[in-house]
Amino acid sequence: MFGVKYHPSRVARILHRIGERGWSVQKSVRVAARQDEEAVGEWKEKKRREEKRREVALAKKWVGEGRTILFVDESGFYLLCGLVRTRSPVGQRPLLREWVSRDHLSAICGITEGGELYFWQQEKAFDGDGVVGFVKQLLEQIPGRVGIVWDAAPIHRGEAVRQCLADGGSERLELVMLPGYSPELNPAEGVWGYLKGVLLANVVCHSVSQLWQVLTDAVRRLKSDPFIIQGCFLQPGCY
Repeated sequence: MFGVKYHPSRVARILHRIGERGWSVQKSVRVAARQDEEAVGEWKEKKRREEKRREVALAKKWVGEGRTILFVDESGFYLLCGLVRTRSPVGQRPLLREWVSRDHLSAICGITEGGELYFWQQEKAFDGDGVVGFVKQLLEQIPGRVGIVWDAAPIHRGEAVRQCLADGGSERLELVMLPGYSPELNPAEGVWGYLKGVLLANVVCHSVSQLWQVLTDAVRRLKSDPFIIQGCFLQPGCY
């Protein structure tokens, strides 16, 4: 069209230079031709402000009521909990001989901004009843009113949880759901990162029973350092 010819290799270099100037290969997004982009933007901003006001109002309400606020999350631990970089002689990649198995432990934790950690582990995956069991344990250990913030997973909004609230749990307990697919908003994610990436990094267990003991010891060490728990609330994007 412009009467200019380039060798294919030359085109690749040109595209690379364009990339250095802030251009990249991207797929177009379909937008209705009649869409009023300004109106859509205003609507989104209005919804964002409304949501922020609700969050602030709820936080003030919980603080005024003296509630203990916990962020709760679940995770799984396999026989090789976390594979991270380590040191070895140059040219000799370290090998970890793991037991190839899907055997694992399921864990749930709740943390407070003051650095408290509440932890429960079991061999089967968590369902609604397991989550309710953990919530009841929290209510036994924590005096007064409690507020729990967690994601909108089905086990968090299922029949077991609703029944727990209906049976009197709502007198002391309030629940708030985080937006879907937003783990960065939950500081409890930092607990999993520290356990798997630091305390259990490159640790290979030969059985679930050994994993149970190793995880128990790691959680005990983490509980002894509340500053690490408090640090989870400082991660980028966290509430």
